[in-house]
Amino acid sequence: MTLFLFGPTARLGCQLLLLVLAVYTSSCAGARSAKDIVSEDHHQIRSFAFVGTDNVWLVSENEGNLLLTNNGGRDWVTVQGQAVGSRFQSVGFLDDKRGLAVNSKGQVWKSVDGGLKWAQVAELQSAKPSEWQFMSSAQIQFVDELRALIVETFTIWRTDDGGNTWRRIFSVLNPETKGQPDSVYFLNFNFGWVITSDGRAFQTFDGGDNWVTVSLGKSVNAKDVAFANWQTRFVLAFSSLPPYSQIYRTMDAGKTWTSLSLLDPNAVISSISLVNEHEGWAAGEIWTGDPKTSTAVLLHTLDGGNNWHRVQLPQAEPFFYRVRFVDSQHGWLFARDNIYRTDDSGNNWQIVLKFPPAKTDHDADR
Repeated sequence: MTLFLFGPTARLGCQLLLLVLAVYTSSCAGARSAKDIVSEDHHQIRSFAFVGTDNVWLVSENEGNLLLTNNGGRDWVTVQGQAVGSRFQSVGFLDDKRGLAVNSKGQVWKSVDGGLKWAQVAELQSAKPSEWQFMSSAQIQFVDELRALIVETFTIWRTDDGGNTWRRIFSVLNPETKGQPDSVYFLNFNFGWVITSDGRAFQTFDGGDNWVTVSLGKSVNAKDVAFANWQTRFVLAFSSLPPYSQIYRTMDAGKTWTSLSLLDPNAVISSISLVNEHEGWAAGEIWTGDPKTSTAVLLHTLDGGNNWHRVQLPQAEPFFYRVRFVDSQHGWLFARDNIYRTDDSGNNWQIVLKFPPAKTDHDADR
């Protein structure tokens, strides 16, 4: 499962809290890791973007349509995939008006009215088609008005002119950067992280022209990354045996790491959102060994991950696969068929969008 982390571009002078979702590999024959459990969960949203507290854009996995709201989910508008020539694949917005999208053909489209209308401005292409062809994309991140990043299956693309031209800055063809890019987060134009499909982490200090490997310790294979504070960083690791999810924290920019514990050893966390260096949220499921009886879990910390408490929602869900807080009060939570929102720091959650029930491999076993 690919996890995507978006957030406001921070200033270099501010502190940065970095959170990395990682995967432990297991040598046990036939063992199903937490990564396998998460990958089997069916997600109805493939890409999303947030601007402020009320503007949200979602790309539906099944239909390839764009759903958007500018009032916190009270009303939704559906933009059909034909608005971008086929199906929406990924979406990103700089503000409440200006955004970019990639369609299923690898074409790049621009909107200046909040996503209602789109115009093609570019197409992702390689000088050697035999080496690279567009497959899919699920993440776009703006760095500033002119600079943005598109993450697709094998490559990260960068624009320096608002989306009119693109060049590759990260590729599986580069021997220095192993694996497909799973998750990308740039704090500013120069400094960014990439997590790859084989669990490696890379960082750049020059906008992606050069990459260096980040050492996270033995057996810890990174899966995702998020920022909120410069010195303090978290790593969340998976295992094929309980505890399925383990959090590691550094307070010295990665020189040393401390192991932290979650509430339940059977918790499989797929998403974490950080409000600041003290407050964070973790979402996933409590794995029972049977997908028919596993249940969603939402955890909250106020002390930098030393202690977590479980937050109960009014409705049972099989799993959560994305939690995102845009500030300390306003947050979004993605379940299998429902999108939740809170306006009071997570004390109360309301369903603001429902999808038709998803059919999964789990359902076929029932």
